[in-house]
Amino acid sequence: MKKYLFFLLWIFQMTLYAQKQDEAIILEDKEIVYSKPSIKSKIEFTLHKNEVFLIIEDNSDWVEIEINSDKLSKNHNNITGFISKSKIHLVDNLQIDSSEDVSLSFRIVKVDLSRGNIGNKKYGIKILDSSFSIEKMFLKWKDKLIEQDQKFFNDIYNISFEEGNYPNAINDKFSIYKSDDVYFIKQKCGDGAGFYEITWVVKDGKIIQRVIDEI
Repeated sequence: MKKYLFFLLWIFQMTLYAQKQDEAIILEDKEIVYSKPSIKSKIEFTLHKNEVFLIIEDNSDWVEIEINSDKLSKNHNNITGFISKSKIHLVDNLQIDSSEDVSLSFRIVKVDLSRGNIGNKKYGIKILDSSFSIEKMFLKWKDKLIEQDQKFFNDIYNISFEEGNYPNAINDKFSIYKSDDVYFIKQKCGDGAGFYEITWVVKDGKIIQRVIDEI
């Protein structure tokens, strides 16, 4: 019986993680994204260097992608298109950064979601009656600690299930990558029923993009 339950749990977890979309960038200054897998099709938008996008499907010389920058970037939001597979570079394959020059930390508090309107689109809320939200967020940039605007975190719940400080230092929920002078901080989150992943893009001491992959 135990083996059977373990097998069901394993299948459930594999199904969840199978839905994860890879995050990728281009290393050239810009690339054209088309409406169909052909350079003769309509131009949908232009990607810029180090702009993170999600891979929807990858099974040929063309890759279907989605820009999901949550309105924190000056570019597009939730637009799909096709780009040549040779042009993309997975964030997970970039240089790992271990310099500790850049890091994130969060002040976590417990909230009662039943007492107020949580809005139309929030991340990290599934089945919990009470949840954990971010009260404050800080970006450490070299020797400076910079408090971040609420727009970066007011719709994010349950990155931690404990109150108090939640830094990315010595925390296996975070991975940091670097390309040129741009840092990519990948953060694994969960809400007790599902998972999501945030990619924070940092340059010159500022968060320039936030991409959320709901798994």
